[in-house]
Amino acid sequence: MRMFEDIASQVDLMRVLRERLSVFYVFSNEILGDMLHVRAASFAGPNRLDPRDNPGRYAVPLDLTFCRETLSLGMSLAISETHTHPLVRNSPALGGCGAGVAAYLGVPVPGAKRTLCAMHVQRRPWSDGDIQMMREAARTSATLPYYPPED
Repeated sequence: MRMFEDIASQVDLMRVLRERLSVFYVFSNEILGDMLHVRAASFAGPNRLDPRDNPGRYAVPLDLTFCRETLSLGMSLAISETHTHPLVRNSPALGGCGAGVAAYLGVPVPGAKRTLCAMHVQRRPWSDGDIQMMREAARTSATLPYYPPED
């Protein structure tokens, strides 16, 4: 049985992932050129981000994101403390989109220039189970629409 088999959209997947990982943010991103576009998201607080409201509004330079590192590695990237990790401690992302982010877990989505990422506002270790869950979510994400079908 697959972990996310009853999920209908990436919006639903982001919500379930955020709850299971107990993190503050989870994003589904698409990279177009040198920009990262947030396509679906879930926040621990009120979810005010809906990219359908204003397409392009939730696009940021890829250089200001931790996902850039995930894409360049081509594999999962788990960082329990962003401010001390050698790969990102001097990254412009810490002053950009990653401001306030203390822990990051990103995985590439198979067959696409996309990433899923989970971020938390406090340092936290990522377990092997967390990483496996994100990889499974990335495989599932590759097959899902961003939003539930309109009724």
